[in-house]
Amino acid sequence: KKFAVNRLPWSTVLLVILFVVSIVAMGIQLLTKLLIEPIVQFIETINVLPENNFINKVPSKFFIKELESVSYAFNQLLIKFNAQQNYLETLTLQDALTGIANRRGLEAIGRQANTNWQKAGAGFSVMMIDVDHFKHFNDTQGHLAGDEALKAVAKNLQQTATEYQDDDVF
Repeated sequence: KKFAVNRLPWSTVLLVILFVVSIVAMGIQLLTKLLIEPIVQFIETINVLPENNFINKVPSKFFIKELESVSYAFNQLLIKFNAQQNYLETLTLQDALTGIANRRGLEAIGRQANTNWQKAGAGFSVMMIDVDHFKHFNDTQGHLAGDEALKAVAKNLQQTATEYQDDDVF
């Protein structure tokens, strides 16, 4: 016996094809919404640098657990990176031994004081200190004692300056 093959009408075939295409399109749209859009948002957040040049944290709540894990790890790395950046900036502006401003730090303070002076007419003072006979002290007492002496001088200068500092300026 031969089997009879029933042919479906073209309208039915067309409806089935349209149904399959619409299911595939909805699947692609859902995939885009759940996977691709969060990845694009993640990348855009990383690529936007605010005025302070620190990278923004990325959102950490995503539907996809793996992307959530990546964003959490990225944010943890970002915290460490920002801490290192702050530390390096401090090293460039502050003397490592005494903790007071070095030349670059004084230049930054000077620029700020000059800006405040021009905008608000706020005055400022500059003080230069020379520790008399320091080389002789350092050579006879040793470098560790010299370091301690410089730290003590810096600490006393900081305490004295703090007593007379106008908090509105700095």
